[in-house]
Amino acid sequence: MNGLKTPIAELTDLYSEKDDIYLPDIEQHVLWRNAFFKHFSSRAAWQQYRAVINDPHLKHWCEKENGNAQSLIDCRGWKVFKDAIDRVYRYLMSESVALERATVTLPVILSIEQHAKEAFARGKASLCIYIRIDFNTGAQMCLQSKERMTVELECGSMHIVSGYQRHRLAGEGVVIAFQIDLPSISRPDVLNATYESQSGLNDEWIFYAAVAQPIARPLVSFECIKEKIDWLEHRAYKRYRRLECPVIKKYLLENANPQFATQAEKDVVRGYGNQTGITEPQRFHLKEHILVLTEFQCFALVQFIDDNISSAVIDSVDDFPEYQVDVSLELFAQLVGKETCQTILDLPKMLDKSLSHGLSPQLGYSLFLRLYSEETRPLIPFHHDICDYTCVIALNDQADFSGGHFVMLNGDNLERAAWKQGEALLHSGNLIHGVSKMKTGKRYSLVMFANYLD
Repeated sequence: MNGLKTPIAELTDLYSEKDDIYLPDIEQHVLWRNAFFKHFSSRAAWQQYRAVINDPHLKHWCEKENGNAQSLIDCRGWKVFKDAIDRVYRYLMSESVALERATVTLPVILSIEQHAKEAFARGKASLCIYIRIDFNTGAQMCLQSKERMTVELECGSMHIVSGYQRHRLAGEGVVIAFQIDLPSISRPDVLNATYESQSGLNDEWIFYAAVAQPIARPLVSFECIKEKIDWLEHRAYKRYRRLECPVIKKYLLENANPQFATQAEKDVVRGYGNQTGITEPQRFHLKEHILVLTEFQCFALVQFIDDNISSAVIDSVDDFPEYQVDVSLELFAQLVGKETCQTILDLPKMLDKSLSHGLSPQLGYSLFLRLYSEETRPLIPFHHDICDYTCVIALNDQADFSGGHFVMLNGDNLERAAWKQGEALLHSGNLIHGVSKMKTGKRYSLVMFANYLD
């Protein structure tokens, strides 16, 4: 092999800009997760600081527009600030943060007034640090967040707050405030005024734009961030539906009898499909026990599956390997004969009589053969098909395997469909169904999707 390397994006049709970035776990990220340190500054220290702050010869308070006041006193030499720098440094080290090029803003002393009306705002840097240095225990002070909980700032405490979360100080007290940028793990330019001025952006989007990996990549567009977040949320939904949902666990993973499902459980199953806008007479089209294949034809299809099956393609339903073989109409006709092929293609006419009289558009088809087993695809969660009609044909008997039940929400009944070699189950695409976990043996099927042509 030579040393020539080709970008993977050039070799696949799956590429999207969102795939260039990685979004870290937000709740566990050091730049999002707020930290709190009690008893950081002492009552004795406040006596010293108050003497300076209240010196009548110093005219250092500047009233801000919001009603609070900021001092002109330089507190960089104060012990509380030096201690804060060391404490924050140790905190970041304990979180394994790379501190290369980390910077600190000048500390300021703020007098927070009860009557002040400070607007919610993000920081100018990744982390905002507030130390309440006064010990006026009769006055309450708190840190209010636009999208998260309000927390109390106790006398002598220090809070580290994400600069990406809109927040404000409220109540009454005196604080020392400063901010820290960490360019090794975030993009400092995300918090500039131009970037923030875009409407409709919540704190999480701003945060993800700042920390999307790799950091060396230029600023990520919000369209890309949204696309990535949507993809991650959909992935989490599919993982929950497959492995964590209690109803899925009960009726698909544990193979419990769906006959005893409660109304609440059936409502959960219904939520995994889309039956909106469907009138009651059309709601659940279903036909069972339609004999269409001989034992010999089933055997030929099973042999074809065993010879051609692979795990290469991922199923969009749950992101696990499909273990299916797509077949063209021409190949299918070769495998089962033209007459049987046409019989199967005509099955949707049993549910829509207009197809037999040419009163509606004709159908387009896609066919595939599928294998379920404990070692390949063990189950598929509840879902509905993206088609007008679905036909599932059993290529072997239920006695050949255990588990692997076709579980469907038929009207308001959660039930198992019959599974007999050569017989077809025909249903409208909106029928919510799944296949319960395989225990032993192999389950073979032929599936046909039919859609009205425009």
